[in-house]
Amino acid sequence: MSSPADVRIVVEDGTATVAVSILSRIEGRWRLVASEAAPAAIGVDPIVAELVRAVRAADPELARDLPPPSQAADLPRIVSRGRLAPGAAILAASERQADVLAAAARTAGLVVRAPHSAPDLLGAIRAALRPDVAVVVAGSGPRPTSDERGIADELVAALTSIAARRTDVSFVVAGPLAARIAAPDVRARTTVVDDPAGPEGGHALREALLEVGLPADDTRRGIANAARELALLLELRIEVVEVGHAAGMRLLAWQAGEGATSTDARVAVLAEGALVPPDPPDELVDAIAAWSPAVLDRVRLRDRLVEAYETPWGDLDGEGATLTVAAARAAVERMVAATPDISALPAADLLVACGGAWADAPAPAVALALVDVARRPGAMQLGFDHARLLGPLGLVADADERRALIAGAIDDIVLPLGTAIVPRGIRASRGTIGHLSLSVDDSISAYIELEAGGVHLVDLPPGATGIARLAVRDAVDLGARGREFEIPVAGGLGGLLVDLRDVPMRLPSRPDRRREALAAWQRPLWPDADR
Repeated sequence: MSSPADVRIVVEDGTATVAVSILSRIEGRWRLVASEAAPAAIGVDPIVAELVRAVRAADPELARDLPPPSQAADLPRIVSRGRLAPGAAILAASERQADVLAAAARTAGLVVRAPHSAPDLLGAIRAALRPDVAVVVAGSGPRPTSDERGIADELVAALTSIAARRTDVSFVVAGPLAARIAAPDVRARTTVVDDPAGPEGGHALREALLEVGLPADDTRRGIANAARELALLLELRIEVVEVGHAAGMRLLAWQAGEGATSTDARVAVLAEGALVPPDPPDELVDAIAAWSPAVLDRVRLRDRLVEAYETPWGDLDGEGATLTVAAARAAVERMVAATPDISALPAADLLVACGGAWADAPAPAVALALVDVARRPGAMQLGFDHARLLGPLGLVADADERRALIAGAIDDIVLPLGTAIVPRGIRASRGTIGHLSLSVDDSISAYIELEAGGVHLVDLPPGATGIARLAVRDAVDLGARGREFEIPVAGGLGGLLVDLRDVPMRLPSRPDRRREALAAWQRPLWPDADR
């Protein structure tokens, strides 16, 4: 370390916890030297001071140019922030269009405030005047029907009325309705989407809402930017699933443009992707119970979930940790169900878990949780943003500095969990259905007989690479149909995971049998055998 200029304090300041890391330029590249997460109420400065103290004690040579802990707060910082999901009000010319606009708003991280039915303009105006509403979404179809044309002037009048009373609200207007807005003060605060949302996803409207709804320093804006950088640097398709305290996120980024020198991405932010809401309804409690190997009645489980929302930094030993992972599985499941447009894209090469929800689970358990719910036939690498660096680093304004930071610390940003092989079309069988051999350094290091419906774990440590040769009796879909495959694999803390369960996975309907199956799959991945 040559000077404090070669040190960055990286902070993800979340709604429940704050993650703080120290990056240092060592031998020409940025490296992670320390990280810690704590309740947000503690604040950043005490954590920075403690980390500096720990680095100085652990490696005086490395930390010789670090300031004393009392002066650590003066080091350069890169900060991203999480916030509670803002509210949105919907003004639409028809019930059908209201549903389309509301769906786009929900996948842009907004909470739709009721009522959003159309043409209930009075109710929509009341919703827009709520102090927690930050965005008003309005629109009509590309070819308005006679009843929609008749109400267009009333919609514009409602927008004008809202603008006069709420100077802090932004407007996003889709379709021909935007052309009718004449008031300069309303137009100045309006983002126009010429191609209105449709049942296939409404990508243009969602992107406009994300741009308007996410502040410049928002963590999820940074994650999207960083995922694009990873796609370029690694030359891979990158999928990210983030589960946080206030919301969740799912995105897919890939190389695009001539010569693959740019990127494209599909991004969705969902308030319903949060780990748990403050008052979980019965259907959400039941969905989490469906992923839990623990026996808990609905009332007791709801109490545990409320506790997890109110004190997410609490003691998660034993049963609490597995319940948190079950809630994270259910959150990803909700996000996958809400984003069929992302699922319809070609599968990712690397799937990365982000967010504090995964922090207290063993790495192999995180890997299994990802393939449980983000199920695609094929082979993909798995990773974990364990220090929560993606959000802050993606917000570095200077593109060259951002790329240098991410490229230098890339091995520290994404903790390798291993590789998952997930074939589709495995038929139920009482005997073996085939075999898999793993070759490392041109010699076979593992050979396993495969049984349908199970999960096979093969040791493959971080940094190791090899070739997995899969041979099955009946043809399966692994991105292409066949009976024999050669698959390049990379190691990680979870090793090589061969998942021979259904795609999509079908859990037993009886609660006791479902819990037995979940426990059998998860037990080898947790340090305590009784979990």
